[in-house]
This record gives sequence, C-alpha cells and structure tokens, in this order.
Amino acid sequence: MRIAIFDYQMPPNNAISQCIQRLILAQCEEHEFTVFAIAYDNPRPDRIQFVRVPAIQWPLFVLFLTYHIMACLVYGWYRLRTGHKFDVIQSVESNTLMGTLIYSQFCHRAYLDHHWAATRPTGLRRWARWLDHQLHALIEPFAYNKAKWIVVPSHGLAKELQETYPQTADKVRIITNPISMADMLSRDGYDQVAQRRKWGFEADDLVMVFAALGHFERKGLPLLLQAMQQVKQQAKQQQTIPSSALKLIVVGGSEKTLIAYQQMSETLGLMDDVVFVGMQPDIRPFLWMGDLFVFPSLYETFSMVCYEAAAAGLPLLVSSLYGVEDMLKNGYNGWNIARTVDAYAEKIAYSLTHRQELRQMGQRAIASAQSADVHHFIEGWRHQYQSIAQDLSRTH
Repeated sequence: MRIAIFDYQMPPNNAISQCIQRLILAQCEEHEFTVFAIAYDNPRPDRIQFVRVPAIQWPLFVLFLTYHIMACLVYGWYRLRTGHKFDVIQSVESNTLMGTLIYSQFCHRAYLDHHWAATRPTGLRRWARWLDHQLHALIEPFAYNKAKWIVVPSHGLAKELQETYPQTADKVRIITNPISMADMLSRDGYDQVAQRRKWGFEADDLVMVFAALGHFERKGLPLLLQAMQQVKQQAKQQQTIPSSALKLIVVGGSEKTLIAYQQMSETLGLMDDVVFVGMQPDIRPFLWMGDLFVFPSLYETFSMVCYEAAAAGLPLLVSSLYGVEDMLKNGYNGWNIARTVDAYAEKIAYSLTHRQELRQMGQRAIASAQSADVHHFIEGWRHQYQSIAQDLSRTH
C-alpha cells in the first residue's frame, strides 16, 4: 500500500515519534511511506519519502494551527505535482483532519473534562497548554468521525475514547507501544557502584528514579518531592534508618523547568538528596542506577517509561495509569496506590527497609514487561495493515 504519515516532527527523544519510526522502518519493505512533517531525519531515503511541512513550532497551539493549515496545502500541492494517490492517510491524533487511520496516544477532551483541573502549571504556560488541549479537543470528534481505523496503545485509552466518542466503538484496535527488551537488559560493562558515586550516591542508598520529558506537574514530581520530605522527616524522628539513605534522580525536563524544581527541592530541604540530570540521549544508565521507579502521574495513556523501567529491572510505584495497569500486579512487580503524599510516603518508607523484596519485585517486573517487546508491536502493525488492505480490496 501507499501510506502517507502526518506528524509534526519525529525527534529521537519523543516516545510517539520512536513508535512511528520503528513502524516505518519495519514495514518500509512491504509498503511505500511518505512522511509529511516539519522535520524528519530520514533513515531510508531509498524506501521512504519525506515532504517538508513549514509550520511555526512554538507555542504548541500555534504549531497545531499552522501545521493543520500548511499540511493541507502541502499535501494538495504534492498530489497536484506528482499525481500520487494514497491508500491510507495516517495521522497522529487530531493533528490533521485528513486521516483515514488515526494513531492515537491521548484523548484531549477526556483529559480536559476529568484531569485538567488537578494540574497546576502556572502563568502563560498554563494558558498555552489549555489552549492547545482545547484546539485538539475541538477537532477530535471530526477527526475520529472521518477515520476508518484507530490504533491506541492501551485498553484504558480504548475505553476512554469509546466513552467520549461512541462513534469510535467499532474502529479501535490496541497495539502496545514498543520497547526493546534486549536493549533494556544489556548491561555489558556497566558498573552500578561507579555510576552511583559519579552522581553523589552511595552503594547502599535507596535510589528512586523519576523520568519525564516535561509536564512535571501532571507527571507528579511535586507530589513525589513532598512525599520524600515527609519520609526523611519521619526517619529523623524515629532514628530507625539514616534519612540520608533516601535519594532521587530526576531525568528529563527543560533548563527552565529544572531551575524551578531545584528551587522547590531547596525549599523542601532536599537539595543534597535530589539530582537533576536533565535531558539524556539514553535513559538506561539512570534506570540501572536505581532501586525503584516512582511515577505519580495524574494521567497517562500508556507510559512507555514505566515499561522501560520494568524491563530494566525496577519495581514500579505508581498510581492507576492506562497501559501500566495492563502489566502491573499490585505487590508482585510494583505497587498501584492512591495519588496522595501520604500513600507515596508510606511505600517509600517501606522500601527503605525491604531492599531484598524490591530486588525480587524488579526481577518479576522484567518478565511482565515482555508483553511490550518490539516484535509484538511490529507484528501488530503488520496485521493492522493487512486488515486495512483487505478492507480496501472489498470496497474497490
């Protein structure tokens, strides 16, 4: 089939872009792909075409508007110039109204209705994000109504889409987002003790890991810092364990965001216990450094980083999250707890005195993450495209 892919751009540090890139690379020998994006580092120019879509990239709501307009114009000009027709137009969510196949990783209407009020970005950032979500939510019903096929990464998001937009009920298929188990488990030459010392940790510290590209408010970093402060205060009062043994490493975040959270850590008395490493090209060394992955996010539709942490051998401490709930067994490979400071503080304190149990849970987490290995993703999309080809053959 000839397939057009519409997405803003596909940077290597974006989880959704990684999914699309894996998909295209795995299927480009079987199908012809043309990518319409602002920028794209084409790994197979012999098999994949790239058509540039000029758009203003910041703020996000302006990106949404300008990409919508320019993608239509560029696509029309491409069709006129080449005469090419596409069997499938594949779009990420509601980023274009042309999609016949939507690859959805988020439901903006459901997020605004049920979760937005609990987030706390401030100032212009809050209004810019709100407007971006509103624009997506405005277009969503038209995009999902036009689409013939919809692919989502989790049962939770599938249910949410079907409840929010009943017209999607018979269109949705679940294909779990991919991780490479082999890459997450490959620790050749890795020295955990040396890496811990590099970042100021001791071998016997309990090192928690938190990772996110941004949106730290929604991802729950303020809640985690408050829980950490509570545990350390209780440890000092009870004198049962050294409060200095509890550490946190934060991976991700822009420079401006990190400054704000470094100030928060200082205010909470945690500056000696929290290390911010910023954006990293490879998250694995930081996961391998840890004992527990903590992610008190308010809303996720899959959370690939949780699967990566589990595949790296870390038990998960999370609240109820789509995608993760498909894999997490409470008390077996991690904990699914209430999204409160007290609940997180309780489990973090428990973890300080149950290290062997953490290690056992981490081994079980590795086995649980196998369901998201990349070969399942590739086969899922192969079957999806075969099904679409059959649908198209029946209509022609």
